Amino acid sequence: MYLRHVLYVIRKSANQIEIKMNSSVKKKKNEISLKLLLAVSILFTFFSCEKEDYLEKRYLSRGYKDTLVLYDTLITHDTIVQRDTIVNLDTLMQHDTIVVFDTVVVHDTVLLKYFKVPRYIAHAGGEIDGYTYTNSLEALNHSYELGFRSFEIDFVEDKNGKILGAHDWELWAQLTGCDSTLPVTEEHFLTHQVFDKFTPMSMDMINQWFAEHPDAILVTDKINSPKKMVSQFVDKSRLIMELFSFDAIKEAKECGVEVMMAENVLNEIDGDYIDKLIYILNEDIEYISISRRSIEKYKNLLVKCKKSGVKVFVYHVNFDEGKDEEYVYYNELQYVYGMYADSWIGEFSDDQLD
Repeated sequence: MYLRHVLYVIRKSANQIEIKMNSSVKKKKNEISLKLLLAVSILFTFFSCEKEDYLEKRYLSRGYKDTLVLYDTLITHDTIVQRDTIVNLDTLMQHDTIVVFDTVVVHDTVLLKYFKVPRYIAHAGGEIDGYTYTNSLEALNHSYELGFRSFEIDFVEDKNGKILGAHDWELWAQLTGCDSTLPVTEEHFLTHQVFDKFTPMSMDMINQWFAEHPDAILVTDKINSPKKMVSQFVDKSRLIMELFSFDAIKEAKECGVEVMMAENVLNEIDGDYIDKLIYILNEDIEYISISRRSIEKYKNLLVKCKKSGVKVFVYHVNFDEGKDEEYVYYNELQYVYGMYADSWIGEFSDDQLD
């Protein structure tokens, strides 16, 4: 598996390098020399260290646009940029920026940070008036005002296959007092307020909300059909899907959708934590979700994921006494990237985090 991964990365790296060419022979020679230098460097590094050690040293990114990260150097087109180059960050979005391999090069622009999914995901839309799991319009609005920019919504299908915002039909019936045969139709669903006060959301309503909030990211749960979700959501570039099978992950990749690998899939990957990480990197998995109760079980893998730029989010916040958002922030974000949070707390900041 290790040799196969080496060959995979070398082949992928060669495909990622794009040199602007003109008709001059000098440009052609420069392109060939750069590719040869890259290939030799990668080969030397891979074959001069052990499997675990090479993962420690691996600075080869998964391709941020025209970017190739090689150890402490970034190569893009004809430009070689050393790490820690100082640039003007005024053009960057100020909310929830993170460092990726210290430097990111997009075309000919050097950035020290780049915008990515925030660390804090509003769980089921977020808490509203002390209520959780509402997946409601009011919850989205309240969480957005507090500062959340990533929003998890649970999804079910009505009796006609339409996508609706709810955790599951049994819980929905409890929260709304509905005693009809389940599942109900979309029309019937929309007539039942959650806790008699919150607005349930159809896919049309969800699309309208995200269209009105262009900096918001949707993180799905309970739905394992990427093609169907992509065909109905307003902007797949702001869509991350938590997925629960290898087939669904493959389907999402074919659709160009960001994957949040669920913990059950992680458990099904054969081998030790190094083999799991190799699979994650090979498949370009950017995000993983696990229970915060599993941190101890996966601690070695989590450390490697963090060093490799894979972002792990934990759920089951507020499920155990005393294990709320503040506890996770101060005690567990050293192992994971972020959390599914019911509430926004004042400590939520990236400034003190690696």
